[in-house]
Amino acid sequence: MKKIIKAGGTELTFFIIGDKLCGKTALAGRLLFETKALPQEKITEIRKISRELGRETELAFILEFLKDKQEKTTTTIPLSFSDKKRKFCIFDFPGNSDLIKHILIGEDQHFHAIVMIDAGKAVDEQAQRYAPLLKMLEIKNIIIVLNKMDLIDFDSKKFREREQVLIKEFSHYSISPKAIIPVSTKIGLNITKQAPEMAWHKGPSLINALDTIPIKSDKKIKPLRFPVQDIYTINGKSVIAGRIVTGSLQKNEVITLFPQKKKVCVSEILIFNKKNIRKVESDENIGLVINQDIPIKRGDVFINDEKEIKPVNHISACILWFSKVPLDKGSTITLCCATQEISSTVKEIINTINTSTLEKINNNPDKIQCNEIGIIQLISDQPIIIEKASYIPEFGRILFKINGTPCGIGRV
Repeated sequence: MKKIIKAGGTELTFFIIGDKLCGKTALAGRLLFETKALPQEKITEIRKISRELGRETELAFILEFLKDKQEKTTTTIPLSFSDKKRKFCIFDFPGNSDLIKHILIGEDQHFHAIVMIDAGKAVDEQAQRYAPLLKMLEIKNIIIVLNKMDLIDFDSKKFREREQVLIKEFSHYSISPKAIIPVSTKIGLNITKQAPEMAWHKGPSLINALDTIPIKSDKKIKPLRFPVQDIYTINGKSVIAGRIVTGSLQKNEVITLFPQKKKVCVSEILIFNKKNIRKVESDENIGLVINQDIPIKRGDVFINDEKEIKPVNHISACILWFSKVPLDKGSTITLCCATQEISSTVKEIINTINTSTLEKINNNPDKIQCNEIGIIQLISDQPIIIEKASYIPEFGRILFKINGTPCGIGRV
């Protein structure tokens, strides 16, 4: 798998998913071209050639540019573009396994999906491949793009028939798409503006639909989560080291240490090469001095919303298993979340999906095989602070180990 570069702060981040040759990369290229996100000299070159040879030749040169860009790097880079309202980052993964791994362990807090459906093929079969996966990964904001409308002559009746099938198939998984948009990536229709060829479509263009998806709040206004990484003795003082995951922290503030449920007061905040620190916020690495000498270890967590948070023993997680040794029902595994590491037992395996074919393999199986994704239920030996990954990603992402060896990744 390619290394992944994470997207930036306030952009709307989304990925494109669909069958091979459905037009995923073509769509990404069209969005970049139509919003002038490609280098200006490349846009000028493409437009000159399309005037001479016809508009359909645009796509070949856009794809050639993207292919060249991808081959020159070993990373999966978010492709960035913007319109008048906001910035966007697209992830176009080479395969389903790469997509799943990034969603499970990626830094991005809120992922949205464009599901590419080929209008020239059986849309029900395509929907049946992707709806279960999106449900399992808890992707909330989904836009369906019905591509290759040119293959069905931009026919409104044929679009409506396919639209109803898609609504029905996705509804089986309690998924309600934000929009279903007819497009042609080959010609470049309904991508950034309404297409005369489909004047019957009264809904938004793709980019207009993307503009309606809300961007979630910043993590600075969320409650404090400060997992302990290590404890050092500096000048006779016990200094607790770690990174503030969410929230903020002030000198003299009273916070709670979990799992001890012990209230302590912040005596001092230390940052390298800085003095007299009064307040720190999320993503800052700090040293913390408190007013009490109490036992603290790696994996403990400082919080400031004791009444709201409910440490749990029973956990339901979406897991990708990558060990050659299958994960059996009843197995004991180590659950690692933030700096917490807790022994847990696999109580149930709900279902599994093959990550290569997206074929649903089994309901209530006895094991998960290598490169399968599934929903499991765990019972931890002691309570753990864990959150929905969509709320606080760092406390919703999980690494699973057996005898100290990483064997799987997951999220709640």
